[in-house]
Amino acid sequence: MEERGTTKAPLVEAFRRHPKEMLLGAGMITVVYVMFYTAATYCMTYTTGTLEIPKNDMLGLTLVAVAVLGVSTFLVARWSDRVGRRKLIIAGAAFGVVWGAVLFPLLDTRNYVLIAVALSGALLCMGIIYGPAGAYMPELFGTNMRYSGAGFSYNLGGVLGGAAAPLIVTALAEAYSPSAGGWFMSAMALVSLGCILALPETAERDLDKV
Repeated sequence: MEERGTTKAPLVEAFRRHPKEMLLGAGMITVVYVMFYTAATYCMTYTTGTLEIPKNDMLGLTLVAVAVLGVSTFLVARWSDRVGRRKLIIAGAAFGVVWGAVLFPLLDTRNYVLIAVALSGALLCMGIIYGPAGAYMPELFGTNMRYSGAGFSYNLGGVLGGAAAPLIVTALAEAYSPSAGGWFMSAMALVSLGCILALPETAERDLDKV
């Protein structure tokens, strides 16, 4: 601010200078919301309703998965400071491509250990991406538009992955089978993988020169 480096309309400036980063960033983060809201909401409905697993048991298994999310987010975020953000986000998205396909077959076993593994895998995918993304997303933009650029990408990704995707998973599961919803999750992870592959590494970037 002392150097008069602020921008009066940072969102407009971000769109003007970084439209690619804003849209690809939104696509990259979409899989995070797909995994979280499917595992935390639809899977709870599916397992307690269709599979008739007691709700209290499912709440306990979901808490195990949430613990995995918390630990993985913290550890991978710290790891990204040493090895770079992008390669870890790529690994998380690739993992999501695989895990979407195996999530519902694991749930269908009705085995509590395998259900915990299924939910934990979905939230592990989220943690692997979400940890580095906290630094990576803002680093895509210059200091005078960082909040607006990153905020737009996060929120657009939230709408695509947090609002639309669970509805689509539910519709596919009802029209075809739960596994169809899982394949949709894999497809969304593949989209996110393509988006991060199209973005640069940012760990050593000078943000004043973006």
